[in-house]
Amino acid sequence: SVAAQISAALSSESVLEAVSQDQVAAWSLLEACRALVDCFPAKFVDMCGDDVEAVKKESSAVTIGVSYCCIQLLGCPSEFGVQEDATETLQILANRIVGCKDRPEMLRLYFRDILRC
Repeated sequence: SVAAQISAALSSESVLEAVSQDQVAAWSLLEACRALVDCFPAKFVDMCGDDVEAVKKESSAVTIGVSYCCIQLLGCPSEFGVQEDATETLQILANRIVGCKDRPEMLRLYFRDILRC
């Protein structure tokens, strides 16, 4: 799907390398991640209709990709100033996952998948 492809592109090695070295790139990635989170999960429900498994698959791919990007953003130099917003983005994402109560739980649920990125 398009959302999963965007998420995969955002978490590509070349993007993440640029982000660690350039403040504008870091903020751009953060804004792109926030845009994906803002349409989560309503967009997936709209795209997949009543197919619960399709919604889960789509939302998992985006959750993993956005989480990986935000974790990378947390490692950016502090002078970039993205850490607080990256943490907030992870929390917003966690709040939108059915059955997930907070950011640490979301990271536990997806930990192995995030490491595979």
